[in-house]
Amino acid sequence: NSSSSWLSRLLLAFQQQLPDMKMGQLAAALPAVTTLTATPWPLEHLQPVLLQVWLLLPTADGPDIIAAAASVAQLSAPAVITSDEQWCNALLHRLHAVLPCLGSAELSQVVQTLAALQLKPYKAWVYELCHRLRVEAQSMTSEQVLTVIEGLAKIRVQLDPEVLHLFVLGIRHWMGVLSCDELHRLSGALRLMYSRALPGRTMQQLVNDLSRRSKHLSSQHQQHASYM
Repeated sequence: NSSSSWLSRLLLAFQQQLPDMKMGQLAAALPAVTTLTATPWPLEHLQPVLLQVWLLLPTADGPDIIAAAASVAQLSAPAVITSDEQWCNALLHRLHAVLPCLGSAELSQVVQTLAALQLKPYKAWVYELCHRLRVEAQSMTSEQVLTVIEGLAKIRVQLDPEVLHLFVLGIRHWMGVLSCDELHRLSGALRLMYSRALPGRTMQQLVNDLSRRSKHLSSQHQQHASYM
């Protein structure tokens, strides 16, 4: 009981500080508060946080918005958060405005955050994202590409053909160094993204090769384990 009352006081103190917090401070504080308190938060605890993020959106920069939104995604079920349509629309529009300023790491993080919130962006947003991915594709790591493909697949958003081509070239280049888990996740995400039919023979061949390579590595690991 003493620990729960201490947590209640902590939560109350945090909520009292909210109106004075900047987006960066909020983004830094939320993960700690989430760790200390039981989640999911009920809507009445969540609403003051959503309100403060909403109030700060017009002047906040991209990385702080992404970090705060990612932390919000940890607080409650996506359906609870996205039930606030005004908040979701404001978040998407502000992220749309800052997309041109985001580098490769932030682009993968913003997709990961939308996937965590199960928030599907509108067409113009996806168009701008694909434009930024075309620019940044060659500087992206395999982990960032995997994060983007997995995230977009979860919210049923497909890449445009040019970005997809650039990503395919990257995946081919990394094929020999990707782990069994990464290969499996990539093939699964691409199948989910293009659930009706994979676009063209090149993509079909890539997904087949990813699956084949993943199985080969898995059998190697099993053989190695049996010798130990």
